[in-house]
Amino acid sequence: MPLISRGWFLIILSTGFVLLTCLQARGSILTRGIELVDKSRAYPVFVLRAISELAGLALAATINATWERMKWALVCRSRTNTTFLDFLTLDEGTRAMALMDLAAGRAGPSLRTRLWSLGRLLSTVVIPVTGILIMSQVEIQIAFTEEPSQPPYLGYDLQPMNASVAVEYFGFSDLVLTANPGAFLHNPARSVDLSQQGEDASLCRLNADSQGQRTGCHRSYFIAGESVFMTPDLINDASFPKAEIIYAPNRRGFLLEFDAGDSTTRFDPEKECRTYSSRYWGARAGAVRLCVGSSGPNELQARLVSCPGSIAALQQCQNDTSWYDNVDWTVKMSTYFRHASVAYSRSNGTIIWHSFTNAPAIPLNITPTETLSAYDTLLYDTSNIFAKNASTPPAAAFSSSTFAAYLWMSEPVFSGQNATNPATINGVFSNLQSLLTIPLYLCQNGIARRLLPLALGAKSVDDKSKDSSRGSGSSSPGFDDLVGLLSLLPDRTSPASFAYHRYQVAASTPTLIAYIVLSGVAVLCCAAAQLLGRSGAFHYDAAQKSQMEWLATLRVRYIYTFRLTAESKPSTPPRCWRTEGNRDAGRAAEGRTKKSTDSKDKKILLKICRATNVYRRLDEWQWQGGYNLSLIRYYPYVPSASTAPSSSSSSAVPRKIPHSHKVEATRQAVAEVEVARWWSDWSELQA
Repeated sequence: MPLISRGWFLIILSTGFVLLTCLQARGSILTRGIELVDKSRAYPVFVLRAISELAGLALAATINATWERMKWALVCRSRTNTTFLDFLTLDEGTRAMALMDLAAGRAGPSLRTRLWSLGRLLSTVVIPVTGILIMSQVEIQIAFTEEPSQPPYLGYDLQPMNASVAVEYFGFSDLVLTANPGAFLHNPARSVDLSQQGEDASLCRLNADSQGQRTGCHRSYFIAGESVFMTPDLINDASFPKAEIIYAPNRRGFLLEFDAGDSTTRFDPEKECRTYSSRYWGARAGAVRLCVGSSGPNELQARLVSCPGSIAALQQCQNDTSWYDNVDWTVKMSTYFRHASVAYSRSNGTIIWHSFTNAPAIPLNITPTETLSAYDTLLYDTSNIFAKNASTPPAAAFSSSTFAAYLWMSEPVFSGQNATNPATINGVFSNLQSLLTIPLYLCQNGIARRLLPLALGAKSVDDKSKDSSRGSGSSSPGFDDLVGLLSLLPDRTSPASFAYHRYQVAASTPTLIAYIVLSGVAVLCCAAAQLLGRSGAFHYDAAQKSQMEWLATLRVRYIYTFRLTAESKPSTPPRCWRTEGNRDAGRAAEGRTKKSTDSKDKKILLKICRATNVYRRLDEWQWQGGYNLSLIRYYPYVPSASTAPSSSSSSAVPRKIPHSHKVEATRQAVAEVEVARWWSDWSELQA
């Protein structure tokens, strides 16, 4: 293949592999739909690595071909001022250390040679740098493909809190509240912990806000809602059994920011505080005092104070108010609406992935009155109903909610020892955070209407329950009356569908841009070099010329030795000298030959000289001197093709010798010392 065609082919090949690498690094576009790769976390990275390595190999071949073309383009021109050092700089056999010496050496190379060396070094570095760059900031992401044949479906978003909905939990509030309330925000079926790594190990300090310090209690959560509440119709839908995901691409949820509040805050005892207790066999099982106040449009502060054991033992927690103002931990909550794409596991309902949309968070205004009103309903003491017209309360076991008793037993009394105990502090703050979140999440319009169809095995029960196309629910008048007492369903605004998950690799945008720029510049430089060395710019018969001819073109200088003795036979003029113009020189040489033969001087004439073409210069010496000269060796020595070392050996590369002298020596001296080799080494040291 002609050189110019090979160069352009490599440029096109490199460009193609670079583009393929970018496509794979931007979400595994090349392997999307291949199940073997999609379901594995390792294969997408392997494919990206393989394609990037192929791009590196193609780019390396392109750069080498470009340098080779530039080398012969500079050398093969009829008029060239290219030196041998330029030739060495552009030759692929010159290694990095030699290029560094040529680029930064103190003496010898010209500015042009230094620039060529620097260019070769930079092109050598480009290949590994691009390979490292594309893999430097790559992460494995999970992505989803929605089921295309599923009919469009709309689910529910989280709505502003409606405290009146708390009455729908009347009678079984303990089932909702006492199931590990401190871990309410850590349930993976409803929320995602956004707190930074290590924050959960920080020690929360009391009253940190007033001291102007970082509290160490900062926590962030995103509540997307449970799939049973948000997409109730899809829970019992058996369609598309291979789809393992319920995917909601634009779900509105709560973004909650927690921090330690100001423990010196004074709450209004009438409007912002409530005292809750549980009644057991007519006795009060302790009590807690919950205070909720507002510190901003979308901020609430809450404090939970536990009745001391000495007062609880006397059944005086409701009558003795001395403990109401005890110092205790305080938490602050900021609330926002935030949209995100959410993926639920179809098998267990947990949130396995989320990604916030570009829409900003919207502050959600809530009032302390709503929160306290919800707890007034949830913790209502039903024994008051039976005892309203009776002289003594009935003997009913746990006639009120047990949640208050649970809080009283789990909430420690504040003390200096508890204030430094990480386990106690984290437990207290988890309870306070959950107390502010529970009514916000549970008091959603239509929450019971969404759950009834699941319990009854129907498709849906809503305001149009009589519509056969959406499920009849039940035709019982009593059931209809019950449904009529429940809060209305909100509008369906959240699209959802069944989906399939896959894994993909994604390089960061800065990394991808840097890779494209670096690879693109290299390819463009190679293309420019190909254009500059296009057809007609130089001859293409370079391979047919001998090495000596090329080296002569580059003004290479050899140091060589030959010996001349009295026994040397008269020389025969070379064919190229047998012309009329050289007859006088020939006669003079014959006379010198006869005279030298009769001489009694038995010295050996050892001559050390410099020439661009050793063999041609010896022919001239033989004709002018009248002897058949015996060539000993020339330095630097370039072996013949049969004995030449591999191309990787730097000893096969001729070097310019800056000095040459004549030396005469006896036979003994020549036998003992290789004078010319010594002189060659000394000349290079003096260069």
